[in-house]
Amino acid sequence: MVPDEEKPDAKVIVVAQNPGADEERGQAFLGWSGGGERWSSAPPAPLIGKSGYEITHSYLPLAGLQRQDVECRNVVRCRRGGTNDLPPLGGTQIRDTIRHCQRAYWRPVEAGQKMIALGAYSLWALTGEFGAEGAEEDDDARANRGIDGWRGWVVPYAPTHQARDEETRVGEVFATYHPAFFYRAHWLKPVGKMDWHRVGRWVRGQWPDARPRIEQGPAVWPESVAYDTEYWPTTGQLIRASVAWRDAADVPRVHVVEAQDLRVLGPAPRHVIQHNAEADWGYLEAVFGGRWDARQLDGWDDTMYAHAVLYGTWRHTLDFLGSLYARTNRWKQLEQTEPLVYSGLDALGTWDVWRALARELASDSQSSAVYHGELKPLLYHLLRRVSVRVQTDRVAQAVGEYQMKQREAVVRGEAAAGWPLKVSSADQVARWIGVKGGSS
Repeated sequence: MVPDEEKPDAKVIVVAQNPGADEERGQAFLGWSGGGERWSSAPPAPLIGKSGYEITHSYLPLAGLQRQDVECRNVVRCRRGGTNDLPPLGGTQIRDTIRHCQRAYWRPVEAGQKMIALGAYSLWALTGEFGAEGAEEDDDARANRGIDGWRGWVVPYAPTHQARDEETRVGEVFATYHPAFFYRAHWLKPVGKMDWHRVGRWVRGQWPDARPRIEQGPAVWPESVAYDTEYWPTTGQLIRASVAWRDAADVPRVHVVEAQDLRVLGPAPRHVIQHNAEADWGYLEAVFGGRWDARQLDGWDDTMYAHAVLYGTWRHTLDFLGSLYARTNRWKQLEQTEPLVYSGLDALGTWDVWRALARELASDSQSSAVYHGELKPLLYHLLRRVSVRVQTDRVAQAVGEYQMKQREAVVRGEAAAGWPLKVSSADQVARWIGVKGGSS
């Protein structure tokens, strides 16, 4: 059994899932030296192995924290079955194991302490939130309730080992991936670093902003606004529209208008920010009046398009972008319970996301050229939905050519690596590049 740390004065509690073999043996990882690894003996404790080293040296500094500032715990205190592997979280056995460990060893959270959940097991233990593995996810229709949906956001503390009628202290949990996750998903490591930057702002009380007041009526629009709609997917009938911006004093202005109450007030904004403009473009005239032409490149921007150019391998849903850039806490889970807040924060979140992405595009001229010169002009053709004649013979020829190039890439990759490298595997390629870089 690997006991939790005890630091009564710690303001932050980092909660992992279960100990590794090194933590059980009492071996602390000290880093790499001379091409080898350095270890030292230490009392068994959470997060003293390689994952703990990553937390201490790569992530806590991003939040302005040091290891002595935080207390580390696990939700399972032993290596169940002598391995690091835990059964799928959806099963009864692992949930009973977590509840048992939490009842036996979890110390109450003091007022003012903040918790960071590393991964799905910790998130479920501290909040009860769980997203079924392999479940189809559509962030714009319903919010994923697992670690993939909640990472980057704050969740109310609701420990699963306590009955709902038991008195619990009010607390908050920031969800992020376990550092070991990035060993197999290297391309998402920058997301983890952005999470820990946000942790620092959260701990210092700089994030999230309070929910803005929702104004249920039209307004005279400023020159630039963010805009979003809700409509029935089957019929296209508009349900409501939301418009948001921040004024000169950085105060959020959020308007939500039900379709039956919608009336146009002018003048229309000169610049409209959207997320997935193809979905909302058809309602622009009803909300703002006037004619809207997708070829007017300076009159609109799209956060989904911009993010796709900047970060092609990541997800591009508004929920994901909000987890990186939004100034308010998550709202996608409010679609059924608080629809006006949900709609209003869709628009305000789009505004905040665009402000961040615009700065990134301004510092990356090549991405900016692709966004303005290729993706934005594409919308005009998508909206027209004109049929395209296809030369089937040429398509068949192109497929054969690309298949030949794929086979050649496989052979070249294996020859360069000296072993049967799977070039389509980001994990294998990244590992080979890392080994090659380390040896050179």
